[in-house]
Amino acid sequence: MGKSSKSKRRDESSDDSDSDRERRQRREKKRSKKASKIVKEMGYSNDQNPFNDANLTEKFVWHKNKGRSSTSATTKSSSSSKRRHDEPDEDKREELVREIMKVRRRRDDRDAEREEMERLKNEEMRLRDASQYEDWQQKEEDFHLSQARVRSHIRIREGREKPIDLLAKNLMLASLSAVAMIDPTKALKDTLAELKHAHVELRPPEDLLADLDARALSELKDEIEVYMELEGKTGEHFTFWNLLHVLCQHDLQRLHRRQSGRGAIHRDVEASITEMLQDKSSVELYEV
Repeated sequence: MGKSSKSKRRDESSDDSDSDRERRQRREKKRSKKASKIVKEMGYSNDQNPFNDANLTEKFVWHKNKGRSSTSATTKSSSSSKRRHDEPDEDKREELVREIMKVRRRRDDRDAEREEMERLKNEEMRLRDASQYEDWQQKEEDFHLSQARVRSHIRIREGREKPIDLLAKNLMLASLSAVAMIDPTKALKDTLAELKHAHVELRPPEDLLADLDARALSELKDEIEVYMELEGKTGEHFTFWNLLHVLCQHDLQRLHRRQSGRGAIHRDVEASITEMLQDKSSVELYEV
């Protein structure tokens, strides 16, 4: 009877030990699977990892404790002892992996922030360069426009005026603002002294344009556009140059029609028509 009771207790102890061993194995398998998953997500392998561990992705086995527990695997105390030794080491390893992942995320965040700062810096430099280029381009354009006025002044001073100079001369002689715009780097009195020998142009603009051929009219139209740009739409003499531009375009169209034979009118007939219409009011012209 006593022997049977002892045998029964050994069987129960063996069953409990087997049950503990199975639970421990399931727990170890679960931890190993979780650790392998974390390691895989981090991109580490057995060959490349910061632990220099060639068995990083394999199940962790504590060989020293394994040898110690093999002699007392049938007792609950040895099972509890193994769990107490295994679990802290597994937890420590998982904690280390989590810390490494945190460090890696912080490093990735810093890299992304550094790249964004570099992008913003390059964008700022690009905008600054574009702004400087626009300023330089505008200054160069203003310089070329102002040189057109200076060249006109020189030709007037030397008595070799072009048609554009004859049109601009009366403005230069009658308007101090126009004189001041000839050469802003010079004093006004010096520019006036250089123009003292210039004579007022008495011919009306339409008479000046009447003697020009198509090529000269086309060149004059381009030069008038330069003066229009110099004045700007709010300039004091913009209307003057705009009207001359319209007159120049009209004469160019008239010459083109005459040269092409369409709408051609004999000079004498054209002169008679002009003489008949030039002194009439808008009401009289409407009646005609």
